[in-house]
Amino acid sequence: MLSEYPSDRPPRIALVGFGFMGHHHARAIKIITRVTGVPVELAIVESYPGRREAAAADAACTFGSVDELLATFVPDAAVLATPPAV
Repeated sequence: MLSEYPSDRPPRIALVGFGFMGHHHARAIKIITRVTGVPVELAIVESYPGRREAAAADAACTFGSVDELLATFVPDAAVLATPPAV
């Protein structure tokens, strides 16, 4: 359970993809955070610059690729919201 996360820092979640579904996943994560009162550090990976710019409003940080993400941000969990062909 998120409210029982045993750490001295917020859980880190990586959201890969910020298209139609990724946007909804980001909203759900924000709602869960608000309801539980437990802060979450959300990083969003999006390769399209316009979407990445839009994602910045919902995330602690954004990245253009998974490689960039993993170079500086080690997530505790990941949500893959990419199209099936990606």
